[in-house]
Amino acid sequence: MGLQGAIGDAGPVLQGELDSPVALATDKSGSVVFSDKGNARIRRILSTLVDYGSMAVGYTGSPQPVTVANSGAGSLRVEAVTTSTGFSASPGDCGELPFTLASGGHCVAQVSLVSVESGVTLGKLVVSGGGMLQTLSLKVVGILPQKKRYATETKIDTEDRFSMLERRW
Repeated sequence: MGLQGAIGDAGPVLQGELDSPVALATDKSGSVVFSDKGNARIRRILSTLVDYGSMAVGYTGSPQPVTVANSGAGSLRVEAVTTSTGFSASPGDCGELPFTLASGGHCVAQVSLVSVESGVTLGKLVVSGGGMLQTLSLKVVGILPQKKRYATETKIDTEDRFSMLERRW
């Protein structure tokens, strides 16, 4: 059971307090959105999945932004950002590793991928440093490109054939 209250904005989900939550829904990014009626607020629980949808095998997808945030009381030194095979991360506006985030600070990294096989590929983005380890799930559905079909047109001119036959005789 959770605690009734009004704290928890921009903090860890398990430390949040609500007062009469109602009207639960999800948005297009997979985050859970609901009304906290007693506190007169709309609350959002951010998704921990970056879904690239479907793309052709061998195609490099557009980078997706991933926010790295420090909700702790002290500064956080981020020492490593790693990804599963097929996925890659670039620092975006976070700067080169290692970097430090002040309390309440955040930056945006970019996560890309190359779809390497048909079917569902699941991966992970792991951010670690200062005794902290956070994991974000990544997903893409690889599809084989359709083979191109070429239409050929054959045209027979019957008048030319008959005139050639007549000339031979």
